[in-house]
Amino acid sequence: MYHFATAEVDINGKLVGAYPYVVGKTFRLPLIQDNLKLTHDFDFNNSNLSRNTYPYNVGEEFANYDFIIESNETIRQTTEVTSVSKGGVENITILNPGTGYKVGDLTSFDNTGTNGTGLSAEVSDIVGLGVSSINTNLSTFEDIVFTWVSNNEVKGKFLPFIDLNNEDNVLVSGLNTSILGLTNSHKIGISTSRVFLTAPTKSINYGQSCYRRYFC
Repeated sequence: MYHFATAEVDINGKLVGAYPYVVGKTFRLPLIQDNLKLTHDFDFNNSNLSRNTYPYNVGEEFANYDFIIESNETIRQTTEVTSVSKGGVENITILNPGTGYKVGDLTSFDNTGTNGTGLSAEVSDIVGLGVSSINTNLSTFEDIVFTWVSNNEVKGKFLPFIDLNNEDNVLVSGLNTSILGLTNSHKIGISTSRVFLTAPTKSINYGQSCYRRYFC
């Protein structure tokens, strides 16, 4: 690429622009003051300058050269879509999974600022949180007295009481009398009974009405 600009020498021996001027509001690179001197005493052979003597190849795909103005920098490039093929999604990362989903629900995606649309999915399975730790509390009760209630039922008695919950696991061991099936681990069941007591109060007359209260 070649260009021509007119210039003349002023009284100080410096180059100054002459008509027709080549000017611009902005310049690609800062002004090099040495270019305004007419001297030719710069020793290129002994300087640290290097020159690229190979082609710029700016017409190649993905090629770029910072020191020349290329057409794509000044002219808007246009392309034409000639074919479209269907592809697949290899993986997806969910940053905010949400809560309250169940299998079969349709998901909702916020496409704001993505320049995309049309993404939809269906919940096929739900993965729960992993177990980080399991704690087991073991309590030991000694001197429990077991007595027969029936031919296949035994009752254990401990004072003052044993704090157990329904379906807790208990291990019976150390019996001084062997009872088949009792020395083992068992899941207990707790039954609850309710008792209601009622007591009448005295009747109180108010005018022509009579009221009687019962407390439960």
